[in-house]
Amino acid sequence: MTSFTEQITERNDQQLSLEDAIALVHSNAHQEWKDEAYQVVRLLCQTRQFFTANDVWERMTKSTPDGRALGQVIINASKAGLCRKTNRYEPSRIKKQNMRPIAIWESLPPKA
Repeated sequence: MTSFTEQITERNDQQLSLEDAIALVHSNAHQEWKDEAYQVVRLLCQTRQFFTANDVWERMTKSTPDGRALGQVIINASKAGLCRKTNRYEPSRIKKQNMRPIAIWESLPPKA
């Protein structure tokens, strides 16, 4: 059985699309972490008009080996109609990300 690192290296050689790379990282995250992350995103969608991945990370109690898995969690929430990506960005507040621009997401009203 190949390790996750070996899978990523092998797939990187194949020039994965961004969507495929995010999905691969997400598939290797622990289910408990994915469940908590989705619940946090849902809560943010219910309580805030706009949010970023930083807002999610600040509310998480569990961790995952590769933080890029959060991208798929937010994409799943978007596909469920909870939020949508805006064309706006702000600098990340996470120190190790060196103020890299991150997407601002807009919460959508619940469907009737």
